[in-house]
Amino acid sequence: MSVSTARRAQAPARSFGTGRIRSKGLASGQLGLTALACVWYFRHTALDSLRDFALRLLAPLLGGIALVAVFIQTAVDFWDPAYGSGSQIFGVGLVFVLGVGIIALGAVFLVGAAARRPEFFSGRSLPRRAPASGRERV
Repeated sequence: MSVSTARRAQAPARSFGTGRIRSKGLASGQLGLTALACVWYFRHTALDSLRDFALRLLAPLLGGIALVAVFIQTAVDFWDPAYGSGSQIFGVGLVFVLGVGIIALGAVFLVGAAARRPEFFSGRSLPRRAPASGRERV
């Protein structure tokens, strides 16, 4: 086997590995949604003090918005087959396909976990509400 033939044989494996690593950038969307969920969860106690405002509202809100924006820009960039490895599946970039595939696989595992542990997903194992506010309401 010549050197050029060996390089051509390794190209798909190398592009798949590069695409798989770059597709992890789509995980920023999950982190952004988690930060926004934190804001929603602590919405009743976020104004109790300056510290609570900063740590329960402002920081997660700004971080969540930034991470969702990164996710959207990353998804747009990854859609283009020229980005990353240059490989494509049905005209869509391989990096995008791998990233969305990882997210879809996570959703499948989540549905499986919900079927195995319904008490957790229905709120019976953890309290649904944030702790009561210590601030007096007028």
